[in-house]
Amino acid sequence: MKRQLVIIQHLYVHIPPFKEEPVVNDYFKNLTNELSMINQQYELKLKTLYLGSEITTNLTLVDLERLLQLFLPFTNDITEYSFECHFANINNAKMVLLKQFNVNRLVWKVITFQEQWTNKVCSNFNVQAKIALIADAIKTGFTNFSIDLKYHLPKQTITDITNDLLICQKLAAPHISYDSNNKTLNLAVKKVINNFLTIHNYDNYEYYSYCLAPQFQSQQTIAYCLLKNYYGLGPNATSYLKTDHKTWIIKNSNNIKAWIPKMFLCSATEVLQTQLMQGLLLRKGLSLSKVNQQELTYWQPLINKLIAKNQLMMKNQQLFCTNDGWTLLNEVLIAIITNNK
Repeated sequence: MKRQLVIIQHLYVHIPPFKEEPVVNDYFKNLTNELSMINQQYELKLKTLYLGSEITTNLTLVDLERLLQLFLPFTNDITEYSFECHFANINNAKMVLLKQFNVNRLVWKVITFQEQWTNKVCSNFNVQAKIALIADAIKTGFTNFSIDLKYHLPKQTITDITNDLLICQKLAAPHISYDSNNKTLNLAVKKVINNFLTIHNYDNYEYYSYCLAPQFQSQQTIAYCLLKNYYGLGPNATSYLKTDHKTWIIKNSNNIKAWIPKMFLCSATEVLQTQLMQGLLLRKGLSLSKVNQQELTYWQPLINKLIAKNQLMMKNQQLFCTNDGWTLLNEVLIAIITNNK
């Protein structure tokens, strides 16, 4: 019997790399069982569905159709249906198939368009081949797409970054994701990226995400930041569920043949800490009106300190970063992690 109180609106599916056909069959068998289990245990009313993969994942056209067919019954009322594109796992025939199965958003994991990295990551695709494939996707009808880039790559220059952005502009990319390739924040590079995209009318609605118009904001990313119930299917996937006044994190093991879920109960303090950290990734911040008010008193001294430092602002119970806090968000998040009052 379904738990009527637990509604899943956001689903993530991890597609691992495959080397042998028997492993592919094991994956689909376990994925089908896992989907059946959550469909019985929870109420699936999907708004977003994200098919994620790894750089070496390459489903055949037949297996891709098999995957899409599995989730077809859940896509009738979907708002955002995303497929993650690495240049080794996508071609024109697959793009046509994705379109037929209601996929309406492509996420291009480009990393960079610069040749010195392109050759290392995907030797069969030079820069022009990458650009041509994205242009083909636009012709196929995928007008909602993201180009995901990274900075802090080895030997990457400001000119490299600017050239990547110029290519995105030439493709009229409605959404760009740009994050660091390592843990160190380089404010100078971040400002170059922000200034370029701001001049060209991109809104930095989420710390790593920029879009040309509100309809191109990633609904899956927003749901993740706001800690909406989401479920992760497949090996190495993670779920976040609020059930019966409790919050659970479920982590699947990384065994393609038979992944095992482990459930972790979150304390009220952990829940609010996660809400603060992920909610502040959104430019609009997060509402404190529905958070655990008893736990909020524990975090209030830190919040007050960050407000006094002009890094956070509070208006109508909405907590969000100031311009300074947005620039130095890593410092704000570290303060929350360490609860440095």
